[in-house]
Amino acid sequence: MNRSYGSLKEAILKELETIGLGAGRRELAALEATRTFFILNKIDYLEAEDRPKAQSFAQKALAEKAGFGNARIIPLSAKTALEGILENDAEKLHLSNLPVFTRILERFLMNEKGAAVLTAACTKGINAADELLAGLDLEVKALLLPLEKLRSKTVIFERMAAELSREQQDNRYTFQGELDRVYHELEQEITRFQESRNRLLEKKVDQLYQEKKHLSGRELLQLLNSYIESSVQEALENWLPLLEQKIEASFKHVVARFADKTNQAIGELLRQSAGIFEISVEGFTKMEALTGETRLYYLFGAEKSLLLPDPVKLSAIFLPRLMAGPKISKEMKKKVERELDRNCGRIRTDYNERIAKSAGVFQKALEEKFSSAVQATGTVLARAADKRQESKAEVDKVLAVLNEQREQIAGAKNHLATILKK
Repeated sequence: MNRSYGSLKEAILKELETIGLGAGRRELAALEATRTFFILNKIDYLEAEDRPKAQSFAQKALAEKAGFGNARIIPLSAKTALEGILENDAEKLHLSNLPVFTRILERFLMNEKGAAVLTAACTKGINAADELLAGLDLEVKALLLPLEKLRSKTVIFERMAAELSREQQDNRYTFQGELDRVYHELEQEITRFQESRNRLLEKKVDQLYQEKKHLSGRELLQLLNSYIESSVQEALENWLPLLEQKIEASFKHVVARFADKTNQAIGELLRQSAGIFEISVEGFTKMEALTGETRLYYLFGAEKSLLLPDPVKLSAIFLPRLMAGPKISKEMKKKVERELDRNCGRIRTDYNERIAKSAGVFQKALEEKFSSAVQATGTVLARAADKRQESKAEVDKVLAVLNEQREQIAGAKNHLATILKK
């Protein structure tokens, strides 16, 4: 039964309230409007003459309630689209408006977001399709083998997989050793910066102390404090991008190497499987860079104490410059060392945490990929062995389903490949 235009208006307004789009977010919405698509779903619930009204109302509501003045609204029926795909009904697919949205989105990605985004997405999709196709091919091959031959080949596969799993375990320890080198390089970079900057700033403190002899103790203290804090901050801000680049490059090098090792292990698994069952699968090439998360911040100035007065400040206030000067100079050199040490310590902690977190994510991804390659193959072989004990008619039914699934996945892969060529 079709929904009335009035009830849809209420639904649109309620949805805008639910997601919190109001006057407070209008500036953000204006910035995002050119990069945002809005889907007006369930258009099959409306009468044909009400659809333009609903689209116009949604556009007005987005402009007034959320600030999306140039919102691109695309009417769609997800239900009709799904039915069209499942039933292979071109007419239903056309009525759903999904092909129109697909063309608009592809054009947007190509022209406004760049081919790189689309290429990466399509490549991942093709790789995923390759893995699914390989699993289907394996199951088909296994179902066609005599039961005893299938069991013997399964035993060979399990022995080979166990050996490769042990090798992968050894790689895990080697990876940790390589990661220690990244930590060591980080420590060297921080120490080098800290020592060189300490020497430079101490020299500058001496220079200012000699040049500003006309200043009172209080004025000298203020000048040196201000200089040290601004100089340390500027030095850190100039150096951190270089440190980030260097450590990230080292981390990526380690990651790439061990991604290759896992690729080789999976490749060997698949090569040996190919020798048994005549199949092939793409390897794993994922790389993880350093996480962008950071809690890094700078702290300057002495830690406050409610009980003890600062003796250097007291000297600067109450003693003549001739007596206070040497004490101020000495304390300011200690301050240089203290400020560098405090902030470099925070940098060290921040990077150590980020490296450890990124390494953990990467290692988990590698282990899961290898384990899934082994487990998926084992599951397929076990399922095929169970089916081989049933009647030929039952086996033929399963083969028919597998071949149909293979055609669908191959079609999706070909579609992605066609998009890549555009």
